[in-house]
Amino acid sequence: MKIKNLESILPIMGFNGDVQVSNNLDLTIGFRLQLPEVLSCSTEQLYMLHDTFQRMINLLPAGSFIHKQDFFLIHEFHPTESESETTGARKSLNESYLEHFDGRHYLKHDCCFYISLLNKGLLKNYLESALIFSRKERNLEKLQYDKINELRSNVVAIFNQNGIGCDPISREEAIGDDKSLGLIERFLSLNFTENHPALGGIDFRDRLKVMDQFVEVLSLSDYSHIPAELRPASEHPQTGLPVSLVYPVSYHLPFSHITNQFIYIPDQQEIKGFLESSYKKIFSLSKFSSENKVNAGLIESFLDQVQTSGEKIVKTHFNVVLFDSALKDLKQHKSETSSAFSMMNCFPYQHTHDLPMLFFSCVPFSTQLPETELFITQVPQACCLTNFEGELKNSQSDFTIRLSDRLEGCPVKIDISDEPMHKHLIHNRNKIIIGGSGSGKSFFTNHLLRQYSESGNCHIVLLDVGRSYELLTIYLNERLKNLGGAMMVEFTTENPISFNPFILEGELDIERKQTILSVIYTIYKENLSEMEKDVIAHSLTAFFESDSNERSFNGYYEFCQNYIPNLVKEQSIQFNSNEFFFILSKYFRGGEYDYLLNKEMDTDVFFHCPFIVFELDNIKDHATIFPVATLIIIDIFMQKMRRLKGVRKVLCIEEAWKAIATPQMASYIKYFYKTIRKFFGEAMVVTQEVDDVISSPVIRDAIINNADTRILLDMSKFRNKFQSISDTLGLSDFQKDQILSINKNLPSGRKLKEVFIGLGSYSQVYALEVSKPEYYCYTSEQSEKEMILNKLTQDRDQSFIEILKSM
Repeated sequence: MKIKNLESILPIMGFNGDVQVSNNLDLTIGFRLQLPEVLSCSTEQLYMLHDTFQRMINLLPAGSFIHKQDFFLIHEFHPTESESETTGARKSLNESYLEHFDGRHYLKHDCCFYISLLNKGLLKNYLESALIFSRKERNLEKLQYDKINELRSNVVAIFNQNGIGCDPISREEAIGDDKSLGLIERFLSLNFTENHPALGGIDFRDRLKVMDQFVEVLSLSDYSHIPAELRPASEHPQTGLPVSLVYPVSYHLPFSHITNQFIYIPDQQEIKGFLESSYKKIFSLSKFSSENKVNAGLIESFLDQVQTSGEKIVKTHFNVVLFDSALKDLKQHKSETSSAFSMMNCFPYQHTHDLPMLFFSCVPFSTQLPETELFITQVPQACCLTNFEGELKNSQSDFTIRLSDRLEGCPVKIDISDEPMHKHLIHNRNKIIIGGSGSGKSFFTNHLLRQYSESGNCHIVLLDVGRSYELLTIYLNERLKNLGGAMMVEFTTENPISFNPFILEGELDIERKQTILSVIYTIYKENLSEMEKDVIAHSLTAFFESDSNERSFNGYYEFCQNYIPNLVKEQSIQFNSNEFFFILSKYFRGGEYDYLLNKEMDTDVFFHCPFIVFELDNIKDHATIFPVATLIIIDIFMQKMRRLKGVRKVLCIEEAWKAIATPQMASYIKYFYKTIRKFFGEAMVVTQEVDDVISSPVIRDAIINNADTRILLDMSKFRNKFQSISDTLGLSDFQKDQILSINKNLPSGRKLKEVFIGLGSYSQVYALEVSKPEYYCYTSEQSEKEMILNKLTQDRDQSFIEILKSM
């Protein structure tokens, strides 16, 4: 058996800086591309990306050779030690979450892009040998370096300006160093996971075997392999969302593979002359064969199109490299890849005798693809075979939450608060969470708030109706013991809420005045006129300017008994004083609710506890106490927000928002939303009342317009109303399609629900998949909750996290 050293047959002379020089004196530069996330681009955006690649190719001179290489490699998810340490995963639900995904396979994507300036054009065939050229030609080669360095700057600028991250590949990345393998060595050994050299060789005898991996290549290298018409975008098989045309042979294949796209730009006059000459030859023979007649007509039509469109003529080739250590599995992968090509309406050629040569043509920085493997087309059509999409990116922010990639089911770290603000995607951190009954909105909110709480620098106040956060409170009380724990405050008839908004620390500021006025408006009556509001506002200001000793509702009521009738008489205005005093007498000394606004609540504990749930289920049907209680809690949060410096503050309002979504509350809510932004805070509103979202102007103007982050769960129940919801939320057509794709064709082997997160113009659908202990911590099923609470009562020696893990 004849054996050759690999170095002796590689057409690589070496590197001059970061420019690779081949034996033919071809110069090549490489880039790593960070493509937009898969399933995050609309059809228009995909066409814009297509246009970006098209403009980049038009920028290149004749004799340029482009190689785009996408690696789709199976990896296993394993949490790193640093992740466990930074999240404090030990004895927590973070640990359970990471263990749940440990060992899960996912497809990791990496994209490289190479541009070569060919010295002598393409190889005519596989047998053409590389030569060392004369000194004169070597001197001319130096001029090419200036050209290729200028190209590098232009290419980086074009990609970065159009939303594609682009970083030049250095010499060390290409050939490796003492610590890591380079791109070329990794490809030649198909060793993409280990960081040490693989021992072995490349065997050409019976079939291509690289180290211990068998290799197959399927390619589109002729007109007959592709459909008559190509478009840059197609539909995702499961969700129906827009994806690249080549998606079926990229992310759709669930095994390791590599896609290669080659484009060569010939001299335009030369290639047109060749085509015209071919046309004349074939046309002259058309009377002998109808096939010649058809081919002559095709060439003539192509030349007419070139003349009309003015687009460059290029030569292109596309292939998929498959590799596996088991021949049986490789045959299965080849069958699946052929089926994937058929989804593109393409019919690939399977290489056999020329397989080793094509493999070497795909080596990074190689320029050895022969002319016989390319077919002639124009730039727009060639760019349709480009993959425009990359994997979901993990946020590098310090404040992240974890959800899952909806395609791969692998954990993804995302920042939905700080990073979008820094990128100017959103202008405030406020959020609105919408989902129908049973869609999992409380489940998602549990998951979100747990991770917020465990970040170590966040205080949360939650208004709940329905005890959806009872188990989470028990868990966080145990988990955050050193920081102040967690508590649930429940209002009952035995433990009525009490509050004295008239006690001030310092002067009466606008914020406290707004709170007191909102309380008085609420307990007085609905639909107050501007005159009535002004009279009450005047009376409040006068009360705090007076020498009244009793700073309470009782003191205010007694002060107004003289002040308001005198004001009405002096100013000759319309105000029903008798009605005002009669209605408010219920809250005055001896009245039915005299405890409500006269006794100060002990709120010190609220300022130290990082997670507080106010459970309002018992008073939700009370027309007066419910909205007043909601206002009281918001005021407590506002005080907490001003006191805590440098700490993230979150107010989450479940269905309790309905209590304050009244016309007289609108200005107060707007003021609250604008104020919270200035104090490193965020407000979340969680609702299932879609009709209220559509119809209420208060919700639209005060809440939705001030919440830049939209989080939606399964909206299939509201498909008929969805256009109205979309208009109210200001969603784009693509975002509507994303939302309606939620929970479509979910994988059978995993329990999950999907959630849409819209951050301004950027949006993505994520999977909400959790471990069993997390599920039991977030569950709202009454039978499951009772079982856990009974176990907690019986096993007092066991920690709550241990109980959750034992379920």
